[in-house]
Amino acid sequence: MNSAELAAAVLPHTRFRDGFAIDEVDALIDRCVEGLRACEQGRPSPIAPEEIVMTQFRHVRFADAYDADAVDDLLDRVVVALRAHLPEGETAPPQYIPSPDVVARAERNLLLFKVFGGIVIAVGVVVVIATRFLGGA
Repeated sequence: MNSAELAAAVLPHTRFRDGFAIDEVDALIDRCVEGLRACEQGRPSPIAPEEIVMTQFRHVRFADAYDADAVDDLLDRVVVALRAHLPEGETAPPQYIPSPDVVARAERNLLLFKVFGGIVIAVGVVVVIATRFLGGA
Protein backbone atom coordinates (compact mmCIF):
# COMPACT_ATOMS: atom_id res chain seq x y z
CA MET A 1 0.00 0.00 0.00
CA ASN A 2 1.23 3.49 -0.78
CA SER A 3 0.04 6.97 0.16
CA ALA A 4 -2.04 7.43 -3.00
CA GLU A 5 -3.87 4.12 -2.47
CA LEU A 6 -4.59 5.02 1.13
CA ALA A 7 -5.81 8.51 0.21
CA ALA A 8 -8.17 6.97 -2.36
CA ALA A 9 -9.46 4.24 -0.04
CA VAL A 10 -13.21 4.27 0.59
CA LEU A 11 -14.42 2.70 3.80
CA PRO A 12 -17.92 1.23 4.06
CA HIS A 13 -20.33 2.93 6.43
CA THR A 14 -22.59 1.26 8.95
CA ARG A 15 -25.56 2.61 10.84
CA PHE A 16 -27.03 -0.21 12.86
CA ARG A 17 -23.94 -2.23 13.74
CA ASP A 18 -21.13 -1.12 15.99
CA GLY A 19 -18.71 1.07 14.05
CA PHE A 20 -15.93 3.60 14.54
CA ALA A 21 -16.36 7.38 14.73
CA ILE A 22 -15.79 8.78 11.25
CA ASP A 23 -13.96 11.94 12.36
CA GLU A 24 -11.45 10.01 14.48
CA VAL A 25 -10.75 7.46 11.73
CA ASP A 26 -10.37 10.17 9.09
CA ALA A 27 -7.91 12.08 11.29
CA LEU A 28 -5.74 8.98 11.76
CA ILE A 29 -5.90 8.07 8.07
CA ASP A 30 -4.79 11.61 7.16
CA ARG A 31 -1.77 11.17 9.45
CA CYS A 32 -1.07 7.76 7.89
CA VAL A 33 -1.16 9.25 4.38
CA GLU A 34 1.38 11.87 5.52
CA GLY A 35 3.51 9.12 7.07
CA LEU A 36 3.50 6.94 3.96
CA ARG A 37 4.18 9.96 1.75
CA ALA A 38 7.17 10.90 3.94
CA CYS A 39 8.55 7.36 3.70
CA GLU A 40 8.12 7.37 -0.08
CA GLN A 41 10.15 10.58 -0.22
CA GLY A 42 12.91 9.15 1.96
CA ARG A 43 11.95 11.10 5.07
CA PRO A 44 11.08 9.59 8.46
CA SER A 45 7.40 8.99 9.07
CA PRO A 46 5.72 11.32 11.57
CA ILE A 47 3.59 8.38 12.72
CA ALA A 48 4.94 5.09 14.03
CA PRO A 49 3.31 1.76 13.17
CA GLU A 50 2.92 1.04 16.88
CA GLU A 51 0.97 4.26 17.35
CA ILE A 52 -1.53 3.05 14.75
CA VAL A 53 -1.78 -0.34 16.45
CA MET A 54 -2.46 1.26 19.84
CA THR A 55 -5.07 3.73 18.57
CA GLN A 56 -8.58 3.22 19.91
CA PHE A 57 -11.60 4.81 18.31
CA ARG A 58 -14.90 5.82 19.85
CA HIS A 59 -17.53 3.17 19.15
CA VAL A 60 -20.71 4.42 17.49
CA ARG A 61 -24.02 2.61 17.14
CA PHE A 62 -27.26 3.78 15.50
CA ALA A 63 -25.46 6.65 13.78
CA ASP A 64 -23.29 6.96 10.70
CA ALA A 65 -19.93 5.28 11.35
CA TYR A 66 -17.23 3.36 9.54
CA ASP A 67 -17.45 -0.42 9.56
CA ALA A 68 -15.03 -1.49 12.31
CA ASP A 69 -13.74 -4.59 10.49
CA ALA A 70 -12.99 -2.60 7.32
CA VAL A 71 -11.11 0.04 9.34
CA ASP A 72 -9.07 -2.62 11.13
CA ASP A 73 -8.20 -4.34 7.83
CA LEU A 74 -7.13 -1.09 6.20
CA LEU A 75 -5.01 -0.02 9.16
CA ASP A 76 -3.37 -3.47 9.29
CA ARG A 77 -2.23 -2.90 5.69
CA VAL A 78 -0.94 0.58 6.59
CA VAL A 79 1.07 -0.83 9.52
CA VAL A 80 2.66 -3.43 7.25
CA ALA A 81 3.54 -0.73 4.70
CA LEU A 82 5.06 1.58 7.33
CA ARG A 83 7.05 -1.26 8.90
CA ALA A 84 8.45 -2.11 5.46
CA HIS A 85 10.04 1.36 5.38
CA LEU A 86 11.77 0.94 8.75
CA PRO A 87 15.43 -0.10 8.70
CA GLU A 88 15.81 -3.81 9.45
CA GLY A 89 15.50 -4.60 13.13
CA GLU A 90 14.37 -1.11 14.05
CA THR A 91 11.07 -0.45 15.71
CA ALA A 92 9.72 2.88 16.79
CA PRO A 93 8.88 3.23 20.47
CA PRO A 94 5.16 3.13 21.12
CA GLN A 95 3.63 6.46 21.98
CA TYR A 96 0.12 7.15 23.13
CA ILE A 97 -1.05 10.66 22.49
CA PRO A 98 -4.77 10.97 23.19
CA SER A 99 -6.86 12.88 20.71
CA PRO A 100 -8.47 16.13 21.88
CA ASP A 101 -11.83 14.34 21.84
CA VAL A 102 -10.53 11.66 24.22
CA VAL A 103 -9.09 14.30 26.55
CA ALA A 104 -12.35 16.29 26.56
CA ARG A 105 -14.36 13.13 27.28
CA ALA A 106 -12.05 12.20 30.18
CA GLU A 107 -12.29 15.70 31.67
CA ARG A 108 -16.09 15.65 31.36
CA ASN A 109 -16.28 12.21 33.00
CA LEU A 110 -14.06 13.38 35.86
CA LEU A 111 -16.27 16.42 36.42
CA LEU A 112 -19.41 14.25 36.43
CA PHE A 113 -17.76 11.88 38.88
CA LYS A 114 -16.94 14.76 41.22
CA VAL A 115 -20.43 16.26 40.97
CA PHE A 116 -22.25 12.98 41.57
CA GLY A 117 -19.81 12.03 44.31
CA GLY A 118 -20.55 15.32 46.06
CA ILE A 119 -24.28 14.73 45.73
CA VAL A 120 -23.97 11.25 47.24
CA ILE A 121 -21.95 12.59 50.17
CA ALA A 122 -24.44 15.42 50.76
CA VAL A 123 -27.38 13.00 50.73
CA GLY A 124 -25.52 10.73 53.14
CA VAL A 125 -24.91 13.61 55.54
CA VAL A 126 -28.57 14.63 55.39
CA VAL A 127 -29.67 11.05 56.09
CA VAL A 128 -27.33 10.77 59.09
CA ILE A 129 -28.47 14.11 60.53
CA ALA A 130 -32.14 13.32 59.94
CA THR A 131 -31.74 9.87 61.52
CA ARG A 132 -30.15 11.35 64.65
CA PHE A 133 -32.76 14.05 65.10
CA LEU A 134 -35.80 12.03 64.09
CA GLY A 135 -34.60 8.74 65.54
CA GLY A 136 -34.14 10.25 69.00
CA ALA A 137 -37.64 11.70 69.19
